[in-house]
Amino acid sequence: MGPIIFILAAAFLVPGLDSHLVKRQTDNCPDECKGVPLEISFIVDNSASIWRSNFTTGLWFVQSFADEFNIGADEVRVSFLTYGDRVYTDQSFDFDTYSDKKRLNLAIDSIEYKAGLATETGMAIDWYLENQLPKARPNVRAVLIVLTDGNSQQPEVTKAAARRAADKNLDVFAIGVGNSVSEQELHNIATDGRHVFRVGTYDMLSDILRRLAYEACNACQFDPVDLAFVIDSSQSIGEYNFSLGLKFIKEFLEPFVINPSSVRVAAIMFADKIYAEKEIPFEKYHNKKDTQDAFLALPWMHGTRTETGQGIDYMVKNFLPRTRPHAAHLGIVITDGRSQSKWLLSLTIDAAVTCNIDSVLDREELEEIAGDPARVLHADSYRTLNTIKEALTDQTCVGNCAGRKRFQIILTMLVVWSCGFYLGSKDRMTFRLASYVNQNEITDYSGSNLPSDICKFPEIDPFDPSIETHLKRKPPLNCSSNTPNLVYLENDEIKVDSSKLKQALKPNNGRRRLGFCQYQALERKANTDAKAIVTFTSVKFKRSINLNNSHEHIKVECFDTNNTAISRSYFTVMRLDPENEQIYDDSYKVHIDKNSPLETLSILMIGIDGFSKQHFTRSMPKTRDFLLKELGALEMHKHNKLGYSTSPNVVPLLTGRTNEEFAADSKWQFQTHGSMDQINAAFAWSDARRLGYRTALVFDQVTVTAFHYERQGFNKKPVDHYLRPIVLESEKDTLIRTPNKNCYGDEAEVSKLYDYILQLFHHYNSTNTNRTPFFAYSFLARLTHNDYNMAFSGDHLYLKLLKDLRATNALNNTVIIWFSDHGERFGALRNTYTGEMETNTPYLFFVFPPWFEKKYPDLIRMLRINQNRLTSHFDTYATLQDLLNFKGVVGPKGKLTERSISLFREIPVYRTCPHAQIPWEYCACFSSPPSQANIPVGLADYMGGILKEGVMSKLKKKEQCSKLSVRTVQKVVEEKATEKGAQPGFRYFIVSITTIPGEAQFEAKMSFDLGSNRVKVVGEIDRKNSYQGQADCVDTEELKKYCYCESLSMVTSKPQ
Repeated sequence: MGPIIFILAAAFLVPGLDSHLVKRQTDNCPDECKGVPLEISFIVDNSASIWRSNFTTGLWFVQSFADEFNIGADEVRVSFLTYGDRVYTDQSFDFDTYSDKKRLNLAIDSIEYKAGLATETGMAIDWYLENQLPKARPNVRAVLIVLTDGNSQQPEVTKAAARRAADKNLDVFAIGVGNSVSEQELHNIATDGRHVFRVGTYDMLSDILRRLAYEACNACQFDPVDLAFVIDSSQSIGEYNFSLGLKFIKEFLEPFVINPSSVRVAAIMFADKIYAEKEIPFEKYHNKKDTQDAFLALPWMHGTRTETGQGIDYMVKNFLPRTRPHAAHLGIVITDGRSQSKWLLSLTIDAAVTCNIDSVLDREELEEIAGDPARVLHADSYRTLNTIKEALTDQTCVGNCAGRKRFQIILTMLVVWSCGFYLGSKDRMTFRLASYVNQNEITDYSGSNLPSDICKFPEIDPFDPSIETHLKRKPPLNCSSNTPNLVYLENDEIKVDSSKLKQALKPNNGRRRLGFCQYQALERKANTDAKAIVTFTSVKFKRSINLNNSHEHIKVECFDTNNTAISRSYFTVMRLDPENEQIYDDSYKVHIDKNSPLETLSILMIGIDGFSKQHFTRSMPKTRDFLLKELGALEMHKHNKLGYSTSPNVVPLLTGRTNEEFAADSKWQFQTHGSMDQINAAFAWSDARRLGYRTALVFDQVTVTAFHYERQGFNKKPVDHYLRPIVLESEKDTLIRTPNKNCYGDEAEVSKLYDYILQLFHHYNSTNTNRTPFFAYSFLARLTHNDYNMAFSGDHLYLKLLKDLRATNALNNTVIIWFSDHGERFGALRNTYTGEMETNTPYLFFVFPPWFEKKYPDLIRMLRINQNRLTSHFDTYATLQDLLNFKGVVGPKGKLTERSISLFREIPVYRTCPHAQIPWEYCACFSSPPSQANIPVGLADYMGGILKEGVMSKLKKKEQCSKLSVRTVQKVVEEKATEKGAQPGFRYFIVSITTIPGEAQFEAKMSFDLGSNRVKVVGEIDRKNSYQGQADCVDTEELKKYCYCESLSMVTSKPQ
């Protein structure tokens, strides 16, 4: 056995970050530091410029920050005060007032919103220095945190007060919220630039919570490191020496703080092959003991060869892409001899430390690999490994190790060395591991092959002037010009509204009078979702008539004396089935006894079709403000769609599966274009029904739903309350939909249908005990599906819905999930960069009962953390399941391997689209807009032709569809390949074309192979404009967007 070789390879890959972020991990204070004595003081702005709900969020932030520490008389203590035009001394407390978290949190909960008339920050700091700081413990570090949303009225006074704080050796942090507080103001307050934090809104304070905690406890900081071991497990080592190596690793790890925010450790063993089944991944162990025990449990594999190149190759391929961008990336290779296959590590950035010299290897070669002779270490054997432990630790030292200053120098050098490591054709540096293993294959790792570790959504201004030309701000929907509803329903009695008679008879010039009215009871035809039938016709009446108490869906027609229909109205009256009610009561009791949920909250899902979060901001500002400011909604800021249209987004939302997964699983016998009955049992409403929840579905269209478009819908009634019969009847009713199709006579369709939701609350959710919870799913499409500008006309309608819901007090037992499926797919806006991004970013909000946060603060805290993590409707589904089986506690931290993670669990900060199984072509995780491609015109035409052929390939055996030609290549822009779907040696483009006949606009992401010069479509081809009326000759949803019917071509080509 020869001497042991150690190679410590390090790379620090964080281009473009602020310097203080490069040097420190923005995560929470390690457990070892949370009890270190510390005096923390908060000065919180309580002026009128802060909304009441934002002030409450600020208080939550203070509580959450304090939760990061061990609060106690001998550990961390907290003082607090608020201010506006004066210091609110009645709301202040000193360091020694509260010595435990529970009492501290209760005290903060009691702080009142004052709406001060000014922002006197300097006065507040001076009051703190005179009245609270003197009560701090001597020789204990003091931290002051100032939270404000605006500039102080006297900036010079504030600046002077902050200087006095600095003179007392205080660490002063300044947190600015929004754009009203200037950078200069924050820097005047803070100790230095590293102590300045900014967020866009109060809801985003959660983004900085852990980083602030980490900075506040910097007396005990540990710089983050991702440390990977590559361990030789060949015969030449022997079992005893192998065990000594593992013990050395255990002892080597002893000084480090191992947790997800500081040091993470991974390992792989090799010999004649890679033992992937024994891999220790970074994400598996979250503390030192478990990590050390895992190493000691590794078995000696007694492999026949020493293929070191394969081990290093595996490290670079499998560990490096999973490292954190803010951490030092270190690799240690442990081997006792020269690899049987020649391997060469060639670095154009300096990134290695070599420990121990194998006499077989040339020292110059090792020094070249190490990049610095000082980083070549030596041990004679496994027994003498401890002789280099201190030196090796010193090279990788973090936190409060003795070599901290040296490590910071190494760290700084690594930052310089890695400049340009990522993309950039002129200055790019490459990291190449040429592994001559067996077939002497060369693996090239270029910067473009290293994925971005954090999903960053593009910053899009919803009100950017460049998109105003594509918007038509529609006025509020007004149905007064439609045929009036001549009757109304009151307590199961239909009454004629005589005040509307004149308007109803106006088309007849007033020469005729009301003849009679009559109502019909409607039901779904048995075993079909496509037809409603009349089951009862009432006697004629002129003033009023009582409903039969069994009739639920009602159509009322009124005629003049000439038997001409002058008005038609529709009503749905929710009826309860006593037999079913007993079944649900029994199921609910079983659920309580078996599962012991802490709460059984009703769930109300309100969805709108084709609506991006940006367009929701600009077209329904009143509704959005009410959600956020009055109902305290939490918005998921990085919510990404899963598919092109409604169905591939809604089916995962409600089932946690895709259409394709159902079709491929023989258990469900699901046919994509068949009945939805086969998978109805998998929908969340069926899960709720089995637990004793009452269920309801509300749609506004007959075919434009995820369950009916090119499908049969539900042959059997899918839920208890199904608003289907009146939708079927009213869809074809031109009398009520003229001239405005978004109206039911003189009532807005949105309001008419949501009356059904209000009835749900009346019947099921009116008690505090909530023993009859419901699950309601609603999704309206008519207003926004064909014209995104119509959303402007609906703001007042949805605002009224929310106000009506709040007025019922029923929200006390209900969670509202306010969502959309995808952004705008068609229209002029879609052809802009903003539109391209918006189509991928639907919105998602959660509204919890007013009492929920106080009772379950940890759950709301976790939701706030997840607000800025990448999410999809797979995660919404997982959250639905947690709500239905409510345990009231934060679940285990989510893993990158999970595509569905409840928002009551922490979503990994490094989650990107491949982890979440978001198709690459829909991924919004790009930090900057694509750049206009600088390519020859001929290549652009070639790409357009390939895209057209991709469209035509979808239409094989569809002779009824015309053959398409490219009319124009609208654009070719290059996109940075920052996701794991990207491959080395490729460039990626977004290509848009217009085809004829039909003027269809298609767009796709395309890859260009630099080696073979081949171009191909990546993922799905999108249709950017409407295809209504062009593809009626095909009956397959997926193909309609590609087809232009041959019959239309023949018509347009006829001579005039």
